[in-house]
Amino acid sequence: MVKRLLWWLSLILLVVLGLSYRHYLAFQEDAFAKWAMDSQLTQTPQGPVEFQRKGAGIPLLQFHGTPSSYRGNLNFPIYQSLFDQGFELISPSRPGYMRTPLSTGRTPAAQADAFSALVSQLGYDKVVVVGISGGGPSALAFAERHPDQCRALVLIEALALPIDANAQDLSSYARLLTLVLDHNFLAWLVASPLFSHFLPEGPQQQMSEEFAEYLAMFPHFEAGMRNDAEQFKRLAPLPPQLTPCPTLILHGLDDQVVPFDNATAMLAQIPGAKLVPFKGAGHELFYSHAAQISQAVADFVKTPRAP
Repeated sequence: MVKRLLWWLSLILLVVLGLSYRHYLAFQEDAFAKWAMDSQLTQTPQGPVEFQRKGAGIPLLQFHGTPSSYRGNLNFPIYQSLFDQGFELISPSRPGYMRTPLSTGRTPAAQADAFSALVSQLGYDKVVVVGISGGGPSALAFAERHPDQCRALVLIEALALPIDANAQDLSSYARLLTLVLDHNFLAWLVASPLFSHFLPEGPQQQMSEEFAEYLAMFPHFEAGMRNDAEQFKRLAPLPPQLTPCPTLILHGLDDQVVPFDNATAMLAQIPGAKLVPFKGAGHELFYSHAAQISQAVADFVKTPRAP
């Protein structure tokens, strides 16, 4: 009797998993089509670059983190606030993510050159460069290599120093990303409803939908994730007098993924840089302190400076 019951329960479980997997594949296909439809693909001298623009006003060029894409943070509160304050976001997918192929640029310097070409093709004179987390090295390279296009540089929980593969917290973060990538169906099946459960009804529910799509997109992030992991191990030391761009550094004091040492290292090497530390904040700073960050960025960029 017990064996028969277990047999039926196993069969039901297999059927449920099978149906869930079919739903996952359909969801993943629909999400990719939706994300591709929302973006544009342009050819630069370095190769194809996927991007989206949103808002109107002072142009911000985003170098997204690891893993992410042009869509990263696009619909979250920090940028919504900046749109309301007269900013436009140019948000490309870094090489290896979504529809920007890795061949467009493996190194931070190559990615900076590709985005510089994109800025020129879109007709912008100068942009505010925003480097978030793993997008930090490429944002720094842009400011160093293309200062004539850089109105200001904003670094949010940005990586600048070579990764120590033995760092416990970072290794745990890397293992988690690898787990989500290698077992994407199970991660999507379990994590999506859990994330949704902790969000209130209303506008925040959009974040839940975005998160489910984000998890399903991990296979389309794989090339970029693996390349970033290799590039971050061999980042060159920060040169003295790193960039002439006015620079704002925003970093959580308790960041365990990209330690605060990265912020102090950039402060020491960038003349006139301004550092705003956030007490009690970790690597989720972009979300946990969205209002403070958006206001700090707006105030910094709009502050008049001598030519």
